Amino acid sequence: MGLQFIGQESAPAKDAPAQGGGQQEAPSMMPLFVLMGAVLLVMWFFSSRSRKRQEAEHKNKIKQLEKGTRVMLTSGLIAKVDKVDEESDEVRVIIDEDKKVYSTYATAAIAKIFDEKRSSVKDDDKTSAKAEVKESSKEASKETAKETAKK
Repeated sequence: MGLQFIGQESAPAKDAPAQGGGQQEAPSMMPLFVLMGAVLLVMWFFSSRSRKRQEAEHKNKIKQLEKGTRVMLTSGLIAKVDKVDEESDEVRVIIDEDKKVYSTYATAAIAKIFDEKRSSVKDDDKTSAKAEVKESSKEASKETAKETAKK
């Protein structure tokens, strides 16, 4: 016995006489191919519509960019917009305000646009450092309280 595929019948033995005097034809695979083609066509149609909608939303967001808006680039870099050049589809971003480091990217490199405007990451570092100092001072006071309780 060999492999049997969908739509194929097993071949009669060589010595066995043909039944009914004629050969039976295997069913056609054409409906299966048509169905698979239709499914692929529907999937392609919906994915292209989704992609076009996302591109349109991205273009609208890029048009609304203004100076000072925080963005995240596809590389993961978070910066503030300094200037948008719609003719060449480029945006100039400020990477470090103190050192005046600027860089120019294609607008397609913008992955996310943040709603809030914040001055820089350094402000976050200062607030998180203050919180860490407070937590460490609380832990230190708890440890001293434990030591005095042991005595």
